[in-house]
Amino acid sequence: MAWWQGDVDRVVRKACKQQFDLDVKLSGLVGRQAHAPAALDEMPKIALPFLLRKAGGEAALFVLDGTLIDGLIEQQILGKVMPMERIDRPVTKIDAGLSEGFVVAAIAAICAEAHGQLAGLSVAGPEQDRAALRLALGEGAYDILSAEMDMGPGVKTGRFEIWVPAAAVETKPKAKGARNADMVAMLQDCEVELTAYLHGCAPTGKELMSLDVGSVLSLPKAALTDVELTDCSGQVFGKGRLGQLDGARAVRLTSLSHAPASLPPAPQPASIALVETAALAATDQGGVAPEKTDAAPTERAAAIVDESAAS
Repeated sequence: MAWWQGDVDRVVRKACKQQFDLDVKLSGLVGRQAHAPAALDEMPKIALPFLLRKAGGEAALFVLDGTLIDGLIEQQILGKVMPMERIDRPVTKIDAGLSEGFVVAAIAAICAEAHGQLAGLSVAGPEQDRAALRLALGEGAYDILSAEMDMGPGVKTGRFEIWVPAAAVETKPKAKGARNADMVAMLQDCEVELTAYLHGCAPTGKELMSLDVGSVLSLPKAALTDVELTDCSGQVFGKGRLGQLDGARAVRLTSLSHAPASLPPAPQPASIALVETAALAATDQGGVAPEKTDAAPTERAAAIVDESAAS
């Protein structure tokens, strides 16, 4: 692309002077990338595409617009380019034959100095059948280089385009397990809400309406031992057994089903997760809490709805 922007003006001007004794000036050099089907749909109806081939057999294009075709024909037939507006007419085989010399000379001059995508191009011939072009170009992406060619002050200004297969961009695969250390450290210092879910019950509407201070909701025996750990999205990611540690309620993790969605990759969590005594105070009513995680549960557990909960 850098070569195109820097030297194509000089190379094409030299080719036009040697082949047709025509002094031209290039301007409006631009480059874009598009997939072949979309680019063909955008190609003007009055245009003459020449199919090119690269050394590896890949297809490319050199496209002339109607004004440029007329100027090249006038130069060869009349010896000069006429300052007349173009008559809207379809492109003929005669137009293609009289324009092919310019395309061949321009491509030869470009390939003599170009490298990379523009190197190794040769002219296969004009191809006006758009369906045939779709088959030749396929579905791939093309780098499209275009320029306006002034064929004399105030005379005619046409445009041509060169399509070449888009250069492959090599990307290095991201190393597996690579992390931003600062980001990981910052996330690991963030507080994350962790819920130890003791048990859920489903009272009837009548039972719910009759709840009052001092009401008792019976819980199953397993409620004193088995708990579930949920992440911020409510998904259960682990299970544990309820007990005590240093006078506080605690949960010993027994299984993990998946890493919490809200946590970054981190070392294995500690085996004991402390739970606030107040959050499980209801389990202390109606039975003796086990002193250790492995202690046997009481025969019957109960949850008491106290005044603060009722309010």
